[in-house]
Amino acid sequence: MNTMQELFEKIKLVLVEQPHSDSSSLIAQALASACNSSYSVSMLDIAIKLDSKNKTLINSLTHICSFEDYSNSLQDETLYWLREKKYIE
Repeated sequence: MNTMQELFEKIKLVLVEQPHSDSSSLIAQALASACNSSYSVSMLDIAIKLDSKNKTLINSLTHICSFEDYSNSLQDETLYWLREKKYIE
């Protein structure tokens, strides 16, 4: 991924494509955790429940501060989207 927005949009697309799977719930929690520290995700669950493609996406979330377009407003918008789609409370 070249930008934080690109990464977030790619993860949202994964969630839209598989909205009710166990992995989508885990991916949504990881995305929320990247947006706000009040959310958390189990690294063990990531290790055993996600395929390599989704693990790579989650790993990319650990580097969001290094993206040139790092933005608290994008994080807030993403949390709003996750709540609106009922992935998080």
